[in-house]
Amino acid sequence: MKKYFRLRAILFVLVTVLVVQACTTAQRVHQGSEVAEEGIELTRILPAFYDAYYTSAIRADSVTLQLVRQEPGITTTSLRNRLNEANTDLLQTGKLIGEMKDHAGLLREYFEAIQALTDDEVGEDFGSSTKQLIEGMEAVREELPDRVGSDFAAKKAGEPTGNFVVVALKNKALQRELELHGATIERELELQETLLDTIGESMTSNHEAWVSAGLEIPLFESYESKKQKLSRSWIDNRVELLTQPDDVAITEDAKDAMKGLRLAWRELAGGGPRKSTMVRLRDRVDATEKLVGTLAN
Repeated sequence: MKKYFRLRAILFVLVTVLVVQACTTAQRVHQGSEVAEEGIELTRILPAFYDAYYTSAIRADSVTLQLVRQEPGITTTSLRNRLNEANTDLLQTGKLIGEMKDHAGLLREYFEAIQALTDDEVGEDFGSSTKQLIEGMEAVREELPDRVGSDFAAKKAGEPTGNFVVVALKNKALQRELELHGATIERELELQETLLDTIGESMTSNHEAWVSAGLEIPLFESYESKKQKLSRSWIDNRVELLTQPDDVAITEDAKDAMKGLRLAWRELAGGGPRKSTMVRLRDRVDATEKLVGTLAN
């Protein structure tokens, strides 16, 4: 009888352990899906952010060109040359923006693949498809010019982040993918984080220059002048001035969201992201989406 109860106790312990392991594995896979979902959402938002940066660069440069026209003795030829040079530089910036968006798009496709993997909706060719996406990201990386900034140049030349530890997972396909490409994807996320940090500072200064010289100063000059009536455009410009989006908040939220995504990705490989990590990640992604949405209005 004692042996019977002892056997039942052992079986109970074994069943409990198996249930806990199954629940832990299911939770890990579920968390993998959550990380992928936030990755899809954030990389979907980024193109609008990069478009806003390009617009801010054009506006700030246009303000500078207006000031150049006021220089004493400047010739028509000099003005034309200055405008051509500015246009050439901005076209190069536009090419850079396109490459940034391409890189973000490839990341989005990768997270879509990871989401399908956690939902067991992939075939045997999954590894080759993700490899192609990563090769695409690396090709874009090589096209990005080093003039974006010294910090970016260092990241561009860097190797995948070391010490990317992957724990044993029941979903062997996910485990294998993390082992093969986890560190490389972390590097690509870090690249986007660096890009956001680099252009964020420039975007803020561009925006301040535009608001000051393009909106605020003309608005006050027109209001203080009594030589002519205020036009409808003066009211429109005042509305635009007073409803400008908070570019500082947008750039900070976008950078924090990318940093949070990179942390969640690393924690996923280590057994699943912490609850606090996912809560902050969702918060930053949601905040970025709302603020970037104001840029399109």
